[in-house]
Amino acid sequence: MKRNSNDSAQQAEMTTLTLALEELHCLIYGKTFNNNEPTLIASDSDYVFKTVKIYFKVWENRGFKKANNETPAILKKWKGIFKRLKQMNIKLIKVRAHAEIIINCKADTAARKYASAMRVLRSQV
Repeated sequence: MKRNSNDSAQQAEMTTLTLALEELHCLIYGKTFNNNEPTLIASDSDYVFKTVKIYFKVWENRGFKKANNETPAILKKWKGIFKRLKQMNIKLIKVRAHAEIIINCKADTAARKYASAMRVLRSQV
């Protein structure tokens, strides 16, 4: 879900996860959702999955530096994501993209509709 032409696919994938976590947080805070049971989030993004499951812990252990001693791009946004993940009972799994997994197809359709709506809104400004 690219928000504008300057957004990378990775930033769009991060934004999608952020929006999902914000929505879950609102549901939990509003007591309309039970946080005692794990909530499954399925992602077809290698970037999101590996960052959540591997890279963030490595960065944290290195003082938020990569192996080349550089600060990871968009670290502030990732820290926000991890703050939310620690507040909730989330299980993140990786699914294969374009594998006709029903929920993944629905998510892809929603992302395309969102991207299309954003293009229309930008063209009206």
